[in-house]
Amino acid sequence: MSTAKSSANESSPYFVFYLVGSLLAIASATGITLMLMFANEFNDSKTIHVVIGLIGAMLLLVVAVVILVYPTYLEKQIVALTDFPSAIKEVQKQMNDLEAVRREHFKQRQVLESTEKVLQAAHEELVKFFEAMQKVLIDRKQIDEERTQARQKASEFQKQMDAWVEAVVAFLKVLERNFDAQSGTTPEHRKALEYVLNTFLRTISPLGFSVIRPEADQDFVGTIHHADGEELSPTIKPGHVIRGVSWGYSFNGRVVERAHVIVAKQEKKPEPAPAPTPTPPEPSKDGKKDEPAQDQKKDEKPKEERKDTPQPMPAAKPEDKKAPETKPNSAPAPQGKK
Repeated sequence: MSTAKSSANESSPYFVFYLVGSLLAIASATGITLMLMFANEFNDSKTIHVVIGLIGAMLLLVVAVVILVYPTYLEKQIVALTDFPSAIKEVQKQMNDLEAVRREHFKQRQVLESTEKVLQAAHEELVKFFEAMQKVLIDRKQIDEERTQARQKASEFQKQMDAWVEAVVAFLKVLERNFDAQSGTTPEHRKALEYVLNTFLRTISPLGFSVIRPEADQDFVGTIHHADGEELSPTIKPGHVIRGVSWGYSFNGRVVERAHVIVAKQEKKPEPAPAPTPTPPEPSKDGKKDEPAQDQKKDEKPKEERKDTPQPMPAAKPEDKKAPETKPNSAPAPQGKK
């Protein structure tokens, strides 16, 4: 192995450095050893020479070490110089990586900036939304208060309207009693009452108030009429009004009070007598039976009469009639109570 190492050293370009360094190291080591061995034999006058010799040997040893180490350092530098292109490539790769990182950082920064802008816009929108919601809540509170006030006013107005309707009904009932009381008086009084009634109806009809004045031979309608009783009438059809007992009143299509009337009813016709049952003929003294010819003739005659007799029609129900068209402004002559 020593021969191989020596041959390797001989072939190495740094053989001279190793040889010179080795020789200087040997020489300096030998000089230091000799100086230390024979230091006691020298006189005091030669001590300085010994110290100087030791210092020279030490310096020579340092030079030998430097010479021995220098080839290694030089090899490293040469290796570094030979690896310079790959180092450059590595540096370029690192620079490219840094550039990619810089670009990615720039993109991320742009994304962050855009995100920040979006968040800022969203924050502004949220602030506006909260302000709008607060305004809506305030407006809703005001609307609720106004609605409560409107309900109170509507309730008060409804009470006033009900009181007004009751007053109008009371006044019209007074006029109705005057019509009934003036039934036997002069036509001038009735004409004056008609004028007052028509004038008052023209005044209140735009407000939705109307009078239901029943007339004779008028269809009975359960929604506006109230039947106080039924009577037979030869001229009025069954289920029609014979006469009015009191007026009715309606306000805005709502019937406040129905008109009280007397309704005509259908006359009930007597049912025909049942046919007599034939009796068996009695036997004669001579043992012969008399034929019931006369009795059969008598029985056939009532049967024919029963066939010709019309069947009674069922009475018409007052609720099935339709309401007639009432004219609130018109004031026909009132039907007096009988």
